[in-house]
Amino acid sequence: MKSLGELYLNNATTIKELPNRIGNLESVWCLNLSYCSKFKNFPDHNRGNMKSLKEIHLNNTAVKEFSNNIANVESLEILDLSNCPKLKKF
Repeated sequence: MKSLGELYLNNATTIKELPNRIGNLESVWCLNLSYCSKFKNFPDHNRGNMKSLKEIHLNNTAVKEFSNNIANVESLEILDLSNCPKLKKF
């Protein structure tokens, strides 16, 4: 699935985290986890392989912290962390 461009998992209320292999999806440009109310952790160590990533939508999730290493994703244009009441660190 290296040619997958968009990954929409929004409203999947049972997702708590992404598998470590998410970084193998090098061509994903949009990752949407909006309204995944139990989603807590976005894997920091795998984003470097997601070279095409332009959009990350984590609004209305249970994300607690988000690493400053997101700056290493040079193609990123949109990072939506709105309405994440548990977000403490960014």
